[in-house]
Amino acid sequence: MRTAYRALRDRFVIDLAGFVSLGGIDQWISVRGDDVRNPVLVIVHGGPGAVTSIFTSRLRAWERCFTVVHWDQRGAGRTFGRHGARGELSLARLAEDGIELAMHLRARLGHEKVIVLGSSVGSAIALQMVRRRPELFHAYVGVDQNVGDPDGLGHRLAIDALRASGDRRGVRELERIGADPARWTRDDFDRRNRIIAGARTGAPDMIRDVTLPAMLSSPQHGWLDLVDIARGLRFSLGRLHAEVATFDARAGGVCFEVPVIVLQGEHDIVTPHALAARFVDDVDAPYKAFATIEGAGHLAAFAFPERFLEQLTRAWRGSVAR
Repeated sequence: MRTAYRALRDRFVIDLAGFVSLGGIDQWISVRGDDVRNPVLVIVHGGPGAVTSIFTSRLRAWERCFTVVHWDQRGAGRTFGRHGARGELSLARLAEDGIELAMHLRARLGHEKVIVLGSSVGSAIALQMVRRRPELFHAYVGVDQNVGDPDGLGHRLAIDALRASGDRRGVRELERIGADPARWTRDDFDRRNRIIAGARTGAPDMIRDVTLPAMLSSPQHGWLDLVDIARGLRFSLGRLHAEVATFDARAGGVCFEVPVIVLQGEHDIVTPHALAARFVDDVDAPYKAFATIEGAGHLAAFAFPERFLEQLTRAWRGSVAR
């Protein structure tokens, strides 16, 4: 990959994309920003397999404040397109790849540390990254924070939302699947996510209103790229569903050596707002902040990128000023 800097008055615009070697395989990244001297923000996508590179155009405002890095993880997007359904895939393996990415960016861009932003399942990966190698990171940022839900709060919220909208079939399906993630099959996990994604909560539908429009309008993605995204989603879900379903954010401890910032959608029933807030309450870190993205559900950062950016920059300034 060739680094592309473009001097513009007193700024140094960066816009590059391509494959880099992470964990022994080529993985696709893009790096964009209005000034390469701005803090580096690495987005760790969720799904599993749901690349955030499709949102590049929607996140243009972020690039004025941060150098934004998208990464198609192994088993996802263009990285899946290059390698297919081969090799190891686990949350631990993805975290190791993410650590290598942080080290690559530190050397390539000349930054001592980066900010890591974990979205949904990506928050499970990013938490492992900052626990293992805190010296590489300015801060951990979680959105759609995955905490684990042993008491089934998300299950109850989803059933309430489906009942309120008259979706009796959805209610029956969720009751059949049950609230215990340890009992879910791969198909149960997939079916549950699809039902919850369509539940009416007052927030944008994360598939119909957020993800699909971004996929179909992304100038960076052709039809073959979209096919690879869909294939990667199926592959990643098959490999990771059990690990994701039973994830517990507290299992690795709640003491962190880096600032912890969590920004959560007000109406999120996939990773409930209340669970994320309780997790931050329990966290011991040099600095911590929790904020609500009003009107948002799951995928809050990508449904309301400007609201998210406002909350993120406010919390980031607070962590720097501590």
